[in-house]
Amino acid sequence: MVAQCAGGSKWGEKPVGENNGFGMKWADRHAKFRTVATHETIRGQPVILHLEFAGYNSVEDSCRYYATLITQGAPYRTA
Repeated sequence: MVAQCAGGSKWGEKPVGENNGFGMKWADRHAKFRTVATHETIRGQPVILHLEFAGYNSVEDSCRYYATLITQGAPYRTA
């Protein structure tokens, strides 16, 4: 979890959204979000997109959500 958060936020220097070290995109289940300009590559072309990232009240809340997602979330349940 530490490695994922460190890589996703440049060791806490650049979290996306509020207290979001994992780069979690916003979904209806999140109470807060922040729109962030991101540099993406689509079909080999660099583009800037304005995407909504989840916001959390604390780093602890962010870690708790991430742990729940990877242990109970539908995409990861079978793993």
